[in-house]
Amino acid sequence: MDAPIQYRWGSYKQYMSPKEIEKMRKNMKKVPIIESKADRYHLKEEQEAESLLSKIHNDKK
Repeated sequence: MDAPIQYRWGSYKQYMSPKEIEKMRKNMKKVPIIESKADRYHLKEEQEAESLLSKIHNDKK
């Protein structure tokens, strides 16, 4: 059984096992990958929206 470790943030305290800490570390390593995928998705969505707006604007003329 894992012994709990005290995790502190200011006056906040939480007890966590080493397994929980390792799980948090693995998840934090994934953050840059997830951010880059989200950025690519939003860029693609923005480009599609701009093309639709320009098409609508050109159709009105």
